[in-house]
Amino acid sequence: MGASVALAGSAVRYRRTVAAIVRAQIARYEQAAATIPDPGMHALAVAKLDSERCNAQAAAMVATLAPAALRPAATRAIVAVEVAFDYLDGLTEQPLAEPLSEGLAICEPFVAALSGDASIPGPDPYLRLLALDAQAAIAELPAREAVAPALARCAALGVEAQVRMHALSALGIEQLRDWTLAQRLDEQLGWREQLAACACSVLAVHALIAAAADASTTPELAEAIEAAYLPAGAMMTLLDGLLDRDEDARSGRLSYAGLYEAPQQLGAALALTAGLARSRCAGLPHPGGHASVLAGAVAYWISMPGAGRSREAAAAISGLRRELGALILLPLLSMRAWRALRSQRRH
Repeated sequence: MGASVALAGSAVRYRRTVAAIVRAQIARYEQAAATIPDPGMHALAVAKLDSERCNAQAAAMVATLAPAALRPAATRAIVAVEVAFDYLDGLTEQPLAEPLSEGLAICEPFVAALSGDASIPGPDPYLRLLALDAQAAIAELPAREAVAPALARCAALGVEAQVRMHALSALGIEQLRDWTLAQRLDEQLGWREQLAACACSVLAVHALIAAAADASTTPELAEAIEAAYLPAGAMMTLLDGLLDRDEDARSGRLSYAGLYEAPQQLGAALALTAGLARSRCAGLPHPGGHASVLAGAVAYWISMPGAGRSREAAAAISGLRRELGALILLPLLSMRAWRALRSQRRH
């Protein structure tokens, strides 16, 4: 019940204090993307904003955890970070002569901005704009120094996981496993779950930004947030891969979910990461708010049309719902109603 009440409160705060900022921020980036001179980068930036704007909208829900006075700054930072992360995902997916070194070089402005570097490297003016926007908004938050180490760590993990996954066909799976194990992230997770956590560590970045808006946040709390949101990010990555598994198989792409030899292993990994995320979020301040973010994100994915169509996906989603229990019920009903309303408006 606590998470359901928190989710309802988050939805109200989102509409009243966050939604308009998100719309304005995305419009700003649409205008900037339209001026990119390179045709390929222009097309990529525009396509990402068009097809993945829901990522920024959903990510901004985390800003509702921030105190009201600093919620606008937290929202601006989160939207800039998410748009940049999605854009970098597309950039590093392009064919590169040296996929690892070139991919990491492309991501330097993003990592620099979230590491607090005074200068933002790189020749891409659009990425520079996103990085500077994120950095400027974070600079307004009172506990930015307390979260700085965790923020920088999560940013670096996220981009390197992306780059290494995109380099899979060129460099092989061993480099993924060896790099992931070298990070020593979480002894309760296998290397595949740890890799999936790194791939979605931007979720932890968003939570840390929201926490930085609260002057009482300490470095110890920042580490606890990081520890809670890494398995949550793993769950999101694996759930996304589960729902795209058939399409990825047809296209020949190997996703994070595709790293599991059997669907039963993937289902077990989903349940494991969900359980860890839920228990660790329960130990954070404002546990209902964090639980509502977790439940809302899961509901978003499993309410998608066609989710659970295959027997393997249905079994994995069933296990995930058992693990989350009543936490998911109201968010799932709300998300299904929202999708039905959107479908009616399109027609």
